[in-house]
Amino acid sequence: MNDRLNDYEWLTADEQQFWQMLVSTFRSVERNIEATLRERTGLTFGDFTVLIALSETEDGVMHVDELCRRLKWNHPRALLHTSRMEKRGVISVEDPGADPDADYTVALTGVGRHVFAEAAPDYVGTVRSEVFEQLSDDDLAHMTRCFTTIMNHAEQGNGSKLL
Repeated sequence: MNDRLNDYEWLTADEQQFWQMLVSTFRSVERNIEATLRERTGLTFGDFTVLIALSETEDGVMHVDELCRRLKWNHPRALLHTSRMEKRGVISVEDPGADPDADYTVALTGVGRHVFAEAAPDYVGTVRSEVFEQLSDDDLAHMTRCFTTIMNHAEQGNGSKLL
């Protein structure tokens, strides 16, 4: 078993440190955003990302495939999350197709629009204070270039597929 661990090149110390910092940073920022959302509206970070995606459509409706692409989720996660949100009345699940686990649309309800409007200012304020106020314009431009490169590579299917 230990021989298999040596059959490939491990991350260098610098790569490992950067990777752990990247993951930890995202999780810490997400945790702080979620704490703010929960305090004000009871929403989770995942709930709010669904509401953002729906609010950015013309009619507040999105097919689950598009929601999964947008949020980088797989269908089981989307089904679990949208089912929970539907029980709370912030979204409705509509038009189940042949496969009700993977073929449906999600729609923002009136309650969802209200909750989104209540949560948005705190969300924006927290994102701004946690991320953007910590970076210079040059930092932001440089990091945007770096993350665009990584995202483009990941979205070309060079990693695991989510859908």
